[in-house]
Amino acid sequence: MKKRLLSLSLALTLALALIPPAATGMTVSLALPSLHEIYEEHFLIGSIFSGIRGFTESNLSDGRFDLLKRHFNVLTAENAMKPQYMSPTRGTYSFSAADRMLQAVSGAGIAVHGHALVWHSQSASWLNQAGTTRAQALANMEAFISSVAGHFKGRVVSWDVVNEAFLDSVGQAPANWRNALRANSPWFTAYANGADRANGESGADYIYDAFVFARAADPGATLYYNDFNEEERGKREAIAMMTEELNQKWRSDPRNTEPDRLLIEGLGMQAHYWTDDLNVSNVEATIKRFAATGAKISVTELDIPAGNWRQFKTLDAAEEQKQARLYAQLFQIFREHSEHIERVSIWGLEDPASWRRQGSPLLFDGNFNAKEAFYAVADPDGYLSGRYSNKNTRDALLLEALKPSVPEPEPSPEPEPAAPNLDSADTWAREGIQIAFEKGFIPDDLQDRYTAAVTREEFCRMAVKWLEYALNKKIDAVLSERGLSRDETVFTDTDNADILAAYALDITGGVGSGLFSPDGPITREQAATMIRNVCRAAGADTDDPPDADFADIDDADAWARGAIGFVYANGIMQGTGGNHFNPKGPFTRQESVVTFGNIHVESVVTRENNGAEESAASPLFLLDKALTM
Repeated sequence: MKKRLLSLSLALTLALALIPPAATGMTVSLALPSLHEIYEEHFLIGSIFSGIRGFTESNLSDGRFDLLKRHFNVLTAENAMKPQYMSPTRGTYSFSAADRMLQAVSGAGIAVHGHALVWHSQSASWLNQAGTTRAQALANMEAFISSVAGHFKGRVVSWDVVNEAFLDSVGQAPANWRNALRANSPWFTAYANGADRANGESGADYIYDAFVFARAADPGATLYYNDFNEEERGKREAIAMMTEELNQKWRSDPRNTEPDRLLIEGLGMQAHYWTDDLNVSNVEATIKRFAATGAKISVTELDIPAGNWRQFKTLDAAEEQKQARLYAQLFQIFREHSEHIERVSIWGLEDPASWRRQGSPLLFDGNFNAKEAFYAVADPDGYLSGRYSNKNTRDALLLEALKPSVPEPEPSPEPEPAAPNLDSADTWAREGIQIAFEKGFIPDDLQDRYTAAVTREEFCRMAVKWLEYALNKKIDAVLSERGLSRDETVFTDTDNADILAAYALDITGGVGSGLFSPDGPITREQAATMIRNVCRAAGADTDDPPDADFADIDDADAWARGAIGFVYANGIMQGTGGNHFNPKGPFTRQESVVTFGNIHVESVVTRENNGAEESAASPLFLLDKALTM
């Protein structure tokens, strides 16, 4: 499935080539790297054939087909293979348009996905018109699927067997997935007409039959269920429940000759989103839930117009950047979960040809110029880091970012870091310093002079080192994943990379007037606040800490009291004796190192309660559990 059509290096040698103007006057640039080659190790990259009935010969002679071949390795017919075009009347089948499409794209080395066999819309009336009984609908469906899927047998890689069987919106997960189906679907209505309800039959049974008939007609094709609004929690769960139940039923079906193969092998996420209301975390949640069914996943009809379901917006510069950021975030998620994803298809080539054209939802504009969204898809991490903000240089930067790397000589082993100078630390701190050194979150140049006061810069650098250890990734990757970047203009007295990263992550702030005071000392209340903030950046729950009832808590600034309560409750920082915290007091290097070590080792809060020892789960318990797995 994941064919290599051209090597990326060959594609780059063609980067400056332009195809001649086509007969229609289009000029299609081939200067950009191929999307399907960029993702060849992850999943197929798809688009659609569109036009009258989904395909016309003009698609082969204009520049659109050249652009399709350049960037996509699987195509879906937008309309040509829908039921009403395949068989407008009983016993009549019209395959000519789809056959020409398959011949053209197969000759170009492009795979074809079939869309769609059973749908409540765009179906011929003879299949399931009002008054059709269950027996008649079953016979009609079997005849239709056998004829259509049988005709294309071996020529399509996959089918949308059933399309959009569920209600448009399913807010809450139903106890029974059948309760979330479109009960007014002609297929549902026909199957309900004559159903033996006493034996468990219902209108929902058409879904199972459709997959069984499709498996018999084209055993080599991957069979998909396809739907939209799949990122809704309730709809996601209903689809997953259906998939699991029907696949379980298939295991004991006597028609099943491949017991280790699923019946519903794939789940299609249509991904018709909007710039105003897309929450990409919901998309990721759906991928995870669908993957748990054991089925493959395809993103089948992705487009992101400007606006929301109530109203389209004009794609001005700000909206285009917003759209591109969403594309980038989605492709980061798709890439992360690519072991479960078979295909990602963009539902159209250029904006004016889209069914949602009012919101300009695609990767190319009406003149076939690559939009911001193209760069976001081609290099999501680079786009979110601001790499392609300059339109005059972004093509060259993209080519450079995707250029095949030349193997470098094996580097010499890095020297072991110098052991900490424990003689410079007080006895009580030496064990904690040694543990922190072994974990690797003491910067090399801070492994000495442990009794000295720690500076604001040194504490920031320790915080960043600890966060890298906690998340098991470099700080640049953390910033990129969260859509953040360092602002080198925020402070006038430092451009230290760790300070700017800590500022971007809300771990630290300045001292006012554009200053950070990197060489200034840090107080105990400032240390407590930064510790609380770095725990939050690592994913810990830092809300609503218990009060710290130190005798001198009123000496602490109001903004620091919650942080003091948090670090004390979690055993990260203690008092200085005599029930005092000394919030304005200095903080040393050794106190800093041991404190960062305490974030990891403390996972249970132990308190004295009326003379009895009481243990309660710390807010950092889940973080500690994650760090020790």
